[in-house]
Amino acid sequence: MEAMVKFNNLLVVLSSISFGIMASEGHSSTAVYDPSLSEYSEKHYNVLPSPEVAQERLQSTPAFKEFLVEGFQLIEERDLPIGFRLLHKHFEVPTGYAMVESFVEDFLPLNSPALVTSCRHVLPEASPASWIVKPDGSYLVFEFSIDEKVTQLIHWLRGNPGVLYDLSTLILKYNLEESIAPAIMCRSSQAFFQCAKLLEQQYSKYGSVVTNQLNIPSNQNSVRIQTSWGSKQVVCIPDTECDYDPGLEQHFIVKSVHNEY
Repeated sequence: MEAMVKFNNLLVVLSSISFGIMASEGHSSTAVYDPSLSEYSEKHYNVLPSPEVAQERLQSTPAFKEFLVEGFQLIEERDLPIGFRLLHKHFEVPTGYAMVESFVEDFLPLNSPALVTSCRHVLPEASPASWIVKPDGSYLVFEFSIDEKVTQLIHWLRGNPGVLYDLSTLILKYNLEESIAPAIMCRSSQAFFQCAKLLEQQYSKYGSVVTNQLNIPSNQNSVRIQTSWGSKQVVCIPDTECDYDPGLEQHFIVKSVHNEY
């Protein structure tokens, strides 16, 4: 309950900051606005590995658990809903497109609420939700999200660049820039996701679908690969596991915007 109160207080602050930044565009301001957080390259995204290869790469880094301890300490000191994503791709994205997440309260194939990340043009309401850290310390967007809380926090992060700087410095320190992305881990819809872990599944028609693991059997040909990590001391969506079937996924190429679920 205490963590929830802190998080709600944070959102009030973030909301006021975000409105202040938007109102001051084109005028002098003491806020440090960092537009580089929105830089994106589909070519860079398309060379990311499959979940299986990404997991193997991460497992070859023996200090990953030590990295998580240090990373969560930085996050918990600031009481921010930030965590980490496994850098991987399920689909090739065409030129001018990106992977954009949106909430679907009733995802009909599963009759369940879901976070659906599909290949779309990046609309103005989409905000960066996770980043690839480049060797020089700059960022490329990994995935976008259409979510109010993500938008609020991204405005705050742009005015307080030291947070992502510290996390990216830690990622580079442990040589994890090819494996781990800092990520915003709060969602307006997170009340719909209360299980211990979320499950990520792939649909060639819809994209990557994240939903509660409850009552969803694993594909007999698949393996479970953890694809996100969040602190248990701040209010975040649950960690995510990918139900990965390489035999199925090799045929997936998403080329269009998906709006019907």
